[in-house]
Amino acid sequence: MSSTFTSRVVPVFASSERFETKPRRVARMHYFFFLLSILVVFGRAAHACPFCSALGNPLREELAQVDYAAIAVCTRTADEDAELPVYSFRIERMVKGAGSVGGKASVARLQGSLVEAYSPRDLHLGDRMLLFGIDGDRIIDWVASEVLSREAIDYLQNVVELSRSESPSEQSKLARIQTQNAWLNLYWNNLESEDAWIRKDAFNGLAKVSIEELRPWAKSVSAEAVRKRLALQSTSIEHARFYWTVLGLCGTSKDAEFVREAIFGQLNQRHSNSMTKDSIGLDAAISSYLLLGHHRALEEIERELLSNSERRVSERFSAISALRVHTQEFHVLDRKQICATLAKVLDDPDFADMVIPDLARLEDWTHIETLREKFRAESRPPFIRIPIIRYFRACPLGEAQKALAECKTIDPDAYRRARVIFPMAQEKSSRN
Repeated sequence: MSSTFTSRVVPVFASSERFETKPRRVARMHYFFFLLSILVVFGRAAHACPFCSALGNPLREELAQVDYAAIAVCTRTADEDAELPVYSFRIERMVKGAGSVGGKASVARLQGSLVEAYSPRDLHLGDRMLLFGIDGDRIIDWVASEVLSREAIDYLQNVVELSRSESPSEQSKLARIQTQNAWLNLYWNNLESEDAWIRKDAFNGLAKVSIEELRPWAKSVSAEAVRKRLALQSTSIEHARFYWTVLGLCGTSKDAEFVREAIFGQLNQRHSNSMTKDSIGLDAAISSYLLLGHHRALEEIERELLSNSERRVSERFSAISALRVHTQEFHVLDRKQICATLAKVLDDPDFADMVIPDLARLEDWTHIETLREKFRAESRPPFIRIPIIRYFRACPLGEAQKALAECKTIDPDAYRRARVIFPMAQEKSSRN
């Protein structure tokens, strides 16, 4: 038998008194969404797939950040003239109850109870929703998250069960890898779901996984299965970027030709019919090609794309992005060869300022005289001087320090801006 909350567990927006005034209710709602925004911002992964951008936090993280979660049925729709659309729900199943309001006994009584929750969506009677709750002052603040299909309820249950099974502080390294692989399998198997919410959550989960975490899992993935997903017309560019990354980790040199055809097929198509949109995730595809084709692929990307002034700026920048990721994540290409490739565009005004910081990060100090001449040149692009100063400041060689002193004399304003915008952890010497 359903019941409403009283005493220690009361309806959303209700206080320990019977009712709240409208201004107080609105204030509580704004405060609740402020808390949620903090959770979203600070809940993001520090290291993630370099070519994927999560659209939000995955359900796994959202469940960890709230005190309560429940599957509930809409029993009353919002009033049309209400300032905030607040709906009534009957809780069918609690999927999380780690809050402190009322303790375990009251959490058990939430089953079948009637609650109120805000939802920005237009809901209908009978809609099943995922509700999130956060402990308030002797109350639970509820908000309606997602309308759940039957498939989504099953997915939610899988997420909840997997969340309960992990205990990172007590797991061995092998157990943590197995748990991580279980999450990756769950997301991978649902990434092409017909349910949009499941697809989105699966992608958000995968996009936050680092290359280090992907490597052991990718060994179990079939390259043929990845190619089939990439060949689907329905595959979004966001998903494609992830697939290219996985293919680069699980494929072999035999898959390199598949990636090559996709890259140059798009480039030739864009050149012939003025198509402007990147439809394959070019940066991730180039990275995959470099992983599978190694130095031969690098030579082709340099010749046909990076050093080819007839290619679009966005296309050539995709090659630089791929090379940058390789120096940071993959380490399968010779660093000296990557430096030589990046240095080929030092004379290109569209890209010189982009690659100079990379050459400094890779500690390629063979360009001191070239950069000194570029700094002196009156025809140089005005924005190239700060990257050059950063290069000289990072270089430990005496010649770089002499060049830096010359830069300070030629353009003291650029020197000052470089130090203000890009302060170094420790100055090389007091002269700098």
